[in-house]
Amino acid sequence: MSGKLIAVLSVLVFALGYTLATAVHTGQFAALLQSPGELVPEQLSPSARVGADAIHVYADKVVIDLEQPLWATFADTNSMDPLLDSGSFGIEVKPKSAEELNVGDVAAYRSENGEMVIHRIVEIGEDSEGLYFVFKGDNVPFVDPEQVRFEQIEAVLVAVIY
Repeated sequence: MSGKLIAVLSVLVFALGYTLATAVHTGQFAALLQSPGELVPEQLSPSARVGADAIHVYADKVVIDLEQPLWATFADTNSMDPLLDSGSFGIEVKPKSAEELNVGDVAAYRSENGEMVIHRIVEIGEDSEGLYFVFKGDNVPFVDPEQVRFEQIEAVLVAVIY
């Protein structure tokens, strides 16, 4: 083999090895395998709150067995695009405890200024005041400015209807 061909092959092997190592390190290896040629990072997903046995699909209706469901509409803020937008509707439930909430859940909370916000939980932490939740809109590059306490959380999204 010529020196140039060996050098090119060495660079290609290094690049492939670097790509695979990076994918494994960042948790994106499965995405590499699922869609060759396009790296798609794993996204935060909500907790499973409604079992298949609670969903009944009939010819003329759909019934979801939920205790005290809440109906939600959404403002056209674009912060949760493409998941939520004006014209879509949500079914929510009130969590009974902070332990029910997980990173990836989409929840509505009352901000310190009284505004209702529905964003995704991206971090759960604890400080001197207790447990807190960090929220972020899916279509926003930064996290929400405040640490949200359980008492501020009004509901968790369990279904979206378009």
